[in-house]
Parts: sequence; C-alpha cells; structure tokens
Amino acid sequence: MEIFTNSASQTKKLASNLAKKFKGGEIIALYGNLGYGKTTFVQGFVEGLGFKDKVQSPTFVFVRFYGSKPRIAHIDLYRIKSEEEVLDLGLSELLEDENTICLIEWPEKMGRLLPKNILKIRFKFVSKNVRNISLKKDTPCTMRLYLDTTDRNKKIIKIFKGSKIIGKVSGIEDEFILIKKILKNSNVSIDDISRIDVNKGPGSFTGLKIGVSIANSFNYSKGKIKSWGDLIFPEYGAEPNIGRKRG
Repeated sequence: MEIFTNSASQTKKLASNLAKKFKGGEIIALYGNLGYGKTTFVQGFVEGLGFKDKVQSPTFVFVRFYGSKPRIAHIDLYRIKSEEEVLDLGLSELLEDENTICLIEWPEKMGRLLPKNILKIRFKFVSKNVRNISLKKDTPCTMRLYLDTTDRNKKIIKIFKGSKIIGKVSGIEDEFILIKKILKNSNVSIDDISRIDVNKGPGSFTGLKIGVSIANSFNYSKGKIKSWGDLIFPEYGAEPNIGRKRG
C-alpha cells in the first residue's frame, strides 16, 4: 500500500491512525534517508496511542521508551556499523516482548538479525513537500521439516519452503545424522524451520514412534509445531495439513 502526504502533520496523522491497530509484540521497520519523516512518523504513532511524550530521535542512546501497555520502543541504529554492534546492544529480549511495539529506524543495519514477519514502511520524497510512504507486511515463506521413518530401511527426510521441496535425503543412517545432513545441504538452520511433519504410514509402528519422538524433541527444545500424519496436533491450534504422501 502506498500513501502520499503533503506535510509533517499529515504524516503524523497517518501514523496516529495506524497506531490504533497495534496491541504489543509488533515490529515496524522504518526505511528512509535523514529528514524523510521517520521520527515525525514515530511522534504521530506515540500520540495515536494516547501518550503525550515528546519524541526525540535516540541516535546517541539507541533506544527511547514511551508509554506503557503497550510500551513503545523507538530504536535508532544510524550510528551502528555492523551486525556485531547490533548484538552488543542486546535487543533480542526487547524485540520479543509481547508488551512492546518496536519502531526501528535504519533497520538495514541489522542485516540478517532483522526479524521476519514485520511491517516495513519506506519513506521517500517525490517532490519538495510530498512524501511517498509505502507499507508492506514482510511475511516469510514457511519452511517445514518432513520426517518419514516408517520404513527403517529407507528413512526419508525433506525440507519444504511453502509447497516447494528445497531439500531431500534418504538412507538408513541415524535420523539426527540425516537431519544434520539435509540442513547443511539446503543451507537451512533448524531455527528457520517453523513446523515438523511426521508421516504416519503405512509402515513400521516402531519407526513411526521414532519420528514422533524426534519431532517432540525439537518441539520441546526449539518450540517447533509438530504434526502427525494428516492432522497437526490440535493443542497447537494450527491448520490441518492434508494429504502428505511417502516418497
């Protein structure tokens, strides 16, 4: 979505109206050069949630906070030179706080550390007083790990990105060795996997139990949603994934 504003007050009004849609736990990345309206937008956002604080760019302190329930964290990474410096700021807990809305100026400085599933807003001038403000929700394509351990003589493991298979291995080796192999070959981290599917057969019940056990181990250690056969376990509230086939 693209919106044009003709003044700072219009930019603030846009942000104020947008702010009312946020409850906490969201991240908004603000892109644009110096003087393009990012801090003006934050001021409007703060006002939109009913807070009267005067907004100042946190260029030298990196983070300023406004209000509570939800709290607003205004993060400015202009002076950051590398991802290592971003790590030194210790922002991970803040970015994961469900009571905090994070607005990040110069988010490109975060590189690979910038979280997924965020709102990206880009500011640019199209004439002396007219700003073009574009809003885009960055929704990553889900990756899932598929385990078929029902045939102990041919275990099959795949990685799906959306509906596309981006990696596949099979063999009789230990399941964790095969998982490590497919992750390496596909240049994927287990942290990139959002769900683990386990094929329920037909085949060996012992093999099935091993597959479920592996999914459970990742679920408990990494918080991955697991599924079994045609239906994801309902306690996770996920949508059914119908029609998985072996091979």
